[in-house]
Amino acid sequence: MHKILETALHDEVIKDVAENFARHKEFLIYGLAGTQKAVAVAAAFAKNPRPTIILVSDREKIAAWQNDLTELLPDTAVLELPELDLFDIRATAGVERRAQRLQILMRLNAGENFIVLATTVAAVKKDFSRKDFSANQLKIELGQNIRQEDLIAKLVDAGYERTDDIDAIGKFSVRGGIVDIFAINAPNPCRIEFFDDVIDSMREISAETLRSEKNIESTTVLPVFAADTRRAEPFTTCADNGAVIFDEPARIRETIENLGKEDEAVKPNIFTFDQLVKNSRGGCLIYISTINGIDPSLFEACTLDGASKWQSIVHITLPELRATIITLTLMSIGRIFYSDFGLFYQVPRNSGLLYSVTDVIDTYVYRGLMVQNNVGMAAAAGFYQSVVGFIVVLIANGVVRKVSSENALF
Repeated sequence: MHKILETALHDEVIKDVAENFARHKEFLIYGLAGTQKAVAVAAAFAKNPRPTIILVSDREKIAAWQNDLTELLPDTAVLELPELDLFDIRATAGVERRAQRLQILMRLNAGENFIVLATTVAAVKKDFSRKDFSANQLKIELGQNIRQEDLIAKLVDAGYERTDDIDAIGKFSVRGGIVDIFAINAPNPCRIEFFDDVIDSMREISAETLRSEKNIESTTVLPVFAADTRRAEPFTTCADNGAVIFDEPARIRETIENLGKEDEAVKPNIFTFDQLVKNSRGGCLIYISTINGIDPSLFEACTLDGASKWQSIVHITLPELRATIITLTLMSIGRIFYSDFGLFYQVPRNSGLLYSVTDVIDTYVYRGLMVQNNVGMAAAAGFYQSVVGFIVVLIANGVVRKVSSENALF
């Protein structure tokens, strides 16, 4: 471990971040800026490695994170998720970027411990859900029974372009009973020879000379694009033990909203901020918000005018953090009627003396289902919990919309 990280882990704040990073938990980090954020994340990752996505608002921040993390974690891969065209879902241009993107998503899906940096534009693009990502992979094996016409049809459906020469990834060619495929996830093309409806030979060939290099037993071909993005879910290709970090969530949300305002045609092709957050809760979800991100000149002007610390907080700090505070409050208030099931069930267990103070809705539903076998009552209680939470969100959002409409969720 880097000496800076070893020293950083003695700090109580960073130690707390590292401990929370190891759990499936949602928490906020505030008061850190610049390299401090990278040190906290790097220290947590070094102590508890896991697939990690860091979402930032723009490319300028990508460069800063990349430089810091590469220096602090020299043995860890730190990759940038390529951006795709937000307008044309089935665009054939930029296939190389899509190939790089799918390679990263494959590694996340496999649970590999590395760090992915993503701009808002890269993250909001609708792509594969985990189910589709697995289902749309085309597995081809030696000796497999498949008609050549069926293989060609599947390649076309997967977005591959039929050409005379496979001079780039995402293309395939057909000559008699031979099909050459340059899969977007493969370093070299693959040559498949048919004997009737059976794959008789499979070889890896050179992209330049098209000469055979070695025999292979099987290959997997990833699709160029998602056939149906209506089922797409953000970050679902990240393993369940992954972590998603939102660096300055208020700015990320603002960027997403601006994308939709600039062109209405983009909206069906991108995720909302709420969808990003909701589908990131499978593992560890971290928000990084920084008071240091406020323009220092505002505090300098305040000091010159003779304002006190309290006046600086009231008139500068809180107004600048208003969007972040509102966003995090609205995202959390819907769970106000939910409790820590592990605490209220595992600790008191079935002690009748403690029922009056520890029997919350979650434990009530569990006991109603598992002990009394009363499915209707358990379902009604759970439904009540969800409906009341939803009503609270509507009321809170309505209040926010009246006070500051630009910060409302809907």
